[in-house]
Formats: sequence, structure tokens, C-alpha cells
Amino acid sequence: MSASLPVRARVLDAHRAGPGRDPAEIVRSVQVPVSYDDQAATRAMVTALVRAGRNHVVLSPPRPYPQGVARRLAEEVMAPLPVLTA
Repeated sequence: MSASLPVRARVLDAHRAGPGRDPAEIVRSVQVPVSYDDQAATRAMVTALVRAGRNHVVLSPPRPYPQGVARRLAEEVMAPLPVLTA
């Protein structure tokens, strides 16, 4: 994860600060490359990014896509994630 993410989040919040604006309403998205060989590393990256304020995560598995990849990512990467609250 880039060390600049918290800095970028603060800059974005500052731009959105103002009357009638709520920085919490901003969708903060990120694309995460998937490692088929190390699902734990992918899960750890997603956890760190959510803790850093990202609230929309897109998993990007590499080609060729193995049979059942979506189910595998849901079960092995997303389901074990801790419930994170802001």
C-alpha cells in the first residue's frame, strides 16, 4: 500500500470541505491485483486499504482465469476479512 494514500485522502477531504459537503460521502475506490498463490497477501492488502479509508475495492485477478475464480475469491479473500468500521 502506498504511503501517500492517507495524504491523498486528506487532500480530497480538504477539497470537499465546505458548506453542505460531507467528505464521508465520497466513494474512495481502489483496484487490487490478486495473487492466486498468496490469497493471504491479497486479503491483507484489502484489509489495510479499507483501514486506510477505501470503501470500494475491486479485485483484479490475472488472466488466465482459473475455473471458479469468483467463488474462490469470495470464499478465500473476502469472507475471512474482519468487519471494519470507520
